[in-house]
Amino acid sequence: MIGVRGIHEVIVNTFGQTPSHLGSRLTVQTGKVLLAEREQRERTPVLVVDEAHLMSYEQLETIRILTNQGMDQDSPLSSLLAGQPTLRRTMKLAVLAALEQRTTPRHTMPGTTSTETTSYAAHHLKIAGRPDQLFTEDAPTLIHTTSRGYPEQSTTLPPGPHFRLRHRKEPGRRGRRPRVSE
Repeated sequence: MIGVRGIHEVIVNTFGQTPSHLGSRLTVQTGKVLLAEREQRERTPVLVVDEAHLMSYEQLETIRILTNQGMDQDSPLSSLLAGQPTLRRTMKLAVLAALEQRTTPRHTMPGTTSTETTSYAAHHLKIAGRPDQLFTEDAPTLIHTTSRGYPEQSTTLPPGPHFRLRHRKEPGRRGRRPRVSE
C-alpha cells in the first residue's frame, strides 16, 4: 500500500513536479497542482484506484478531501474507485458519508452461481495440474455457500475436512503426516 502520503506524491509526480518532503506542504502542493490543471488546461484530472476495497479509512478520507472544493460546489478531481463488493459496504460507513455522497456506483458484479463456482474451482485445479478429484462431492457447494458466490473469497477459505487426506508413514519421520491425495 502506498499510504496517504503516497497518494499525494503520485498526483504531484504525475504532473511533473517534485513532491515536497513536508507532509503539510505536500497536501497544499497537491491541491495547487490539481487546481492548476483544471484552470490552465480546462481539464479535470481523474484519479483511478484499482483494488480500492483494500484502502484504509485515512486513504479514502484523503480522496474525499481532494475532491472537495468550494463547499462541494466544484471538484478539482474526479475519482474512479474499482474494487470488490466490500468497497460498497465500506463506503456506507457513517465516517465516510461525505465521500459516499460524492460517489455513484456504476456497476456491481453479482456473485457466481453454484455451477460457476464449481467450474471455477475445477478450472483452477486443472491449471495447477490436479485433474483428479481433490475435494469431496459436497465441497464445491460448501465453498460456494461460504464465499457467497465471490470467487476471490473462495480461494482464501481455510482448508477443512473437505480435502481428501491420506495418512502414510514416511521413513525417518515419527508419526503420521496428513497428505493431500495424489
